[in-house]
Amino acid sequence: MHSRASLLAILLYFVVRVTCSYRQNCNTPKNAIEPPFSPSIIQEINTLSGAPSLVNTTQLIAGINATTLERFLANALNTNNSLPNPIAQTFPNLTTGTINATLVVLPIDYEVAKSIIPSQYGILRESIKNALPGFPEDKYPLVLSTQIDHDIQTSGFKTPDFTSAQFRFPFIDLLHDGYSTFSYIPAIFISNDPIAIAGSEAYDEGTIVATFDPPLDPYAAKPGGERGEVIFNVFTNGVSVLNTTFFLQEGRCGEVGNHPLSFYANVTNQPSFGCANSGCQLTCDNMIRLFYTNITSGAYHPVGVSGDVALAPSEVSTIPFFPGGAKFGGVQGVKLDMAFIENNYKDCGSLRGFQYIGI
Repeated sequence: MHSRASLLAILLYFVVRVTCSYRQNCNTPKNAIEPPFSPSIIQEINTLSGAPSLVNTTQLIAGINATTLERFLANALNTNNSLPNPIAQTFPNLTTGTINATLVVLPIDYEVAKSIIPSQYGILRESIKNALPGFPEDKYPLVLSTQIDHDIQTSGFKTPDFTSAQFRFPFIDLLHDGYSTFSYIPAIFISNDPIAIAGSEAYDEGTIVATFDPPLDPYAAKPGGERGEVIFNVFTNGVSVLNTTFFLQEGRCGEVGNHPLSFYANVTNQPSFGCANSGCQLTCDNMIRLFYTNITSGAYHPVGVSGDVALAPSEVSTIPFFPGGAKFGGVQGVKLDMAFIENNYKDCGSLRGFQYIGI
């Protein structure tokens, strides 16, 4: 695979078609890619991880104020609402963990998306059509991910959990080749975690330190709310900047709401980049999310959600691309927990042709 001039492709694709409700178990499909992985899969992932990094992680952490880091590590809390990392022993020398997330599609006008995405990069509209059949052609699928990264391990070292909410603009033609898909992340709200903040800033994402309610759970039942009603809210300087309310949906495994599970696997596995301050230095986060380990199947299968999202105006949120704020009603998405392998700070050009659909 290395001989294919920068073409990195792992295509692991299967579809779940087992009828279920969110209170029942879903059977893991026979062709699921889950631990224990085959030697070829392990070798492929280790090869990706072995590619040179543009940022030295050890130096990055060393650059954090020692007193700040020591105080943070001494007082850091971890969630009890996420399952343990199921792949740490399979990939002991790589950065692995879990992401307990809710992903929702925010339909925005296509022209608005073009005005937010750096003008030198196009949008792969045909790829959107293939991933989201029937999605309105004048709309663009902005994805909001609210999540907690849990049980993060690298070579035996554990990093504390942290919460974030990020806006992901997928299907970007970053390399101008008409087929390699990348996601642009212009803004991310993140816990006051010096390690996570340094990591996000190194990608040149628009990093905004925030607090969250609930603090260590991507969603919690709304007090006094209806059955299946969950909330997640973001605050900066004590002021509410992002509010979400969703209802868990009954449905079919792999068919969560109006958008297929394969779409979320496609989008979340696209290498991501930021351009907040550097003028787009093309440093990419190659995070491989596995959609069928034991924490994303059986009793823990993905659950559809629908509900509302409200973002405060820029003067409050400090997010520049929705100056007057934004409200989205009746949006649809999925709530799930997934294992990940993170290949940090890779040259985006080395990920030409990368495709990993980890369903």
